[in-house]
Amino acid sequence: MKKYKVIKTYQEINEKIRHGKAVVVTAEEMIDVVERHGDVEAARRVDVVTTGTFSPMCSSGAFLNFGHPSPKIKASKIMTKPLRTVEPTLNVKETVKKMKQLKVEKKEVEEVAALKADLTKKGVNLETVLKLVKEFRHGSKGD
Repeated sequence: MKKYKVIKTYQEINEKIRHGKAVVVTAEEMIDVVERHGDVEAARRVDVVTTGTFSPMCSSGAFLNFGHPSPKIKASKIMTKPLRTVEPTLNVKETVKKMKQLKVEKKEVEEVAALKADLTKKGVNLETVLKLVKEFRHGSKGD
């Protein structure tokens, strides 16, 4: 039987998560960590590897049950709202704390994340946008 070089228990990892100390990376990021540090050191450094997604994947499926309406209907075309993606947050506790400080709702955070993703796809430099927003706010105070 193969001996493991790094052993972590669920209890140890859950404790790190509770205290906001867990190192969390996406599956894509884990590839880079392994390439840079090797598999054993990567296992030592990283506590959780996320593989979740907010969008449908190739093996995703759904069963829709319309029941038996009267009159009978035939579903030939079903329209749904597109799903928005939200970037994962590494430290949930800190994010919730910051949201409370800023008095913002989860929906607003999701909308900003979606906007950021759209701007990034279009090649817009987000640092420049933030500088312009700060300048606009500063310049409009005296107007």
